[in-house]
Parts: sequence; structure tokens; C-alpha cells
Amino acid sequence: MAELSGSYNITLDTNRRLALPTKLYYSQEDELRDRVKITRGIAKCLTGYYRTEWKALVSSLNKLNIDEKSKQIMKRHIIGAAADCELDKQRRLVLPENLVAYAELPENGEVLVVGCGEVFEIWNPALYQADAVASEETIQEIFGRISLSASQASSPEPD
Repeated sequence: MAELSGSYNITLDTNRRLALPTKLYYSQEDELRDRVKITRGIAKCLTGYYRTEWKALVSSLNKLNIDEKSKQIMKRHIIGAAADCELDKQRRLVLPENLVAYAELPENGEVLVVGCGEVFEIWNPALYQADAVASEETIQEIFGRISLSASQASSPEPD
């Protein structure tokens, strides 16, 4: 699967329809791109999964090495809230009303669609900005602990 990347300002219409950005849509093989699962994100956003990634997520949730109560809570939050969304010929999908309310998306206005590697997120732009500001310290801390260099990532650690 191709990597989903970039940020896109998209209009969510009064029918809760959203046209998936061309780059995110055509990143998938023909037989995979016309259906997505949309569910609650970890943050106050929605997360979109193409089929392959959705199957991997469900498998990972089932294998979580945590207590059963916590595992069930995670599964309920993510799997229980998920909706199948079929894209029409204009690459539009209809977001369920309960998920639009969860992410506080405007009923007829701009949303932000962000490619995040294997998934994409759909944000209320104001909440995205607030989350980015709140996360800045954490981001700087993480960058201080890791290297994003491809050559270091593929090289084994010295003994």
C-alpha cells in the first residue's frame, strides 16, 4: 500500500459528504480504494482506514497485551464506533452523524484531511490547531529521542 500523506482543506457539505483528496484516493489499488472504515480517532478526530489497514488494526487490538477490560474498552472505542463508507464516482463518502458529532466537524464547512502513513484523519481545523499547539512540547521531546535518518534506521546498532 502506498503511503498516505499531506494535509487537505475539504468542504463537508450539508449531507455530511466529503470528497476524499485525489492523492489519498489514488494511493490505493483499484480494488481497495472504494470502501473505507471511518471511526473515532485517538484524538478528537476521525480516522479512515482502507481494508488492509483495518484488518491489521483489528488483529492488533485482539492481540493487545493488556488486561481484558482495557482491551474491550479500546475495541469498543475503535471497532464499535466504526462505519463502512463507500465512495461514489466523485470520491465522496458520507460520514455518519454520530461520528461527525464526536469529532465536532462543522455541518457545512471546511474540514482538514491529514494523511498519516497507513491511515488518514479528518479534523475540525480549530481542534487540529489546538491539538498541534498542545502537542508541540511532546513532539520536541520525541524528536530529541529519535533520529529520522533513513541510513540510521536501516543500520544495526553497534555492539
